[in-house]
Amino acid sequence: IPPSQPISGDSRKAKRERREQDDEAIDDFDADFDIVENAATKDESTITSADSAAKRALHLSQLPIDEAAKTWNLPQFLVDNLKADSYENFFPIQCMVIPDVI
Repeated sequence: IPPSQPISGDSRKAKRERREQDDEAIDDFDADFDIVENAATKDESTITSADSAAKRALHLSQLPIDEAAKTWNLPQFLVDNLKADSYENFFPIQCMVIPDVI
């Protein structure tokens, strides 16, 4: 076996270490959503721009698709196509990225 190739027992250890790293990355990603989930218990004097962006996205995602689309001046044909496909609201993540995309 060449030195660069892992021994069979080592490959399981390497896979476990990769899984643990992936789990940690997911945990870091989840921390971003604590802003929204813990907003009620958070001191209002420490609101950051990420907090307000998340709150705005949640608010827009609760509006009917027509009203939310008006805030971004989306063309009516896009709104009509979304409604024809039975969409009633945008998802919060869409509400966060649509302004940046357009």
